[in-house]
Amino acid sequence: MGGTSISSSAGFKARIRRALRELKGKDGTLSELTVDGQGRLHVRDAELPSLIAALQDRGDIEELLQGLGQGVSLKDIQSMIGLRSTPVDLKQISIIKALEANGSAYSAGDILCETDTNGEGTPWIFNVVDKKGGAGTIISVLAETEVEAITPRLALQVYTKSPSIELDDNAAAASPIATDLDSLIFKGEIALSAMIARGDNSYSMATLGTAGGLPIPFICDRKDTKLYIVVITQDAITFTATQRLRLELIIERY
Repeated sequence: MGGTSISSSAGFKARIRRALRELKGKDGTLSELTVDGQGRLHVRDAELPSLIAALQDRGDIEELLQGLGQGVSLKDIQSMIGLRSTPVDLKQISIIKALEANGSAYSAGDILCETDTNGEGTPWIFNVVDKKGGAGTIISVLAETEVEAITPRLALQVYTKSPSIELDDNAAAASPIATDLDSLIFKGEIALSAMIARGDNSYSMATLGTAGGLPIPFICDRKDTKLYIVVITQDAITFTATQRLRLELIIERY
């Protein structure tokens, strides 16, 4: 599908139009298509098998391959089925918190936060979309700290509202709870690998090509534009009070 055009056969145009229309309305498949400056239509890698399968069902894949370069541009097909050009919309967001770390040591399963005062801890709040009720997918996460040579594995729980749990620093994580699961605000957990020490910092990263639970799709609350993340250490670690932890997300927005 990386070619610039396909066969101009009227019958084939009609068949591919039907295939794309059907896929567009099925579970959001092909809801986002992009067109480059050369008029080539691009489908997300995850959606391409669905398109090819639909064409194979109609016996059209061979004609598709043979017809590359012979007439109708893929941009023409996009116009023909009434789809808009929708460039990929990525947003990179970074938040830093100075951890309370009042007791210095965290046990495995403790929350990492800016205060251990009872009831005053907050989640990590990321403003991820422009419109209330907007949707997207987390495709990359970076956790980085100024603390040298530590190797904890961090877990990031993702919510579309602030969860109904204790969020104070050093508190034992007890989430997600049934109420949050039932209300559908819990979207999943990103499990980062052990941090790597480099120079004066330590860091860990999860992407679509690594283990960790990505991608995580979400739809924000209809009155909100944010995601709420609870950070939990999966290993015992030691921080000095006020040392920072930075989280960075890359979001693909729809």
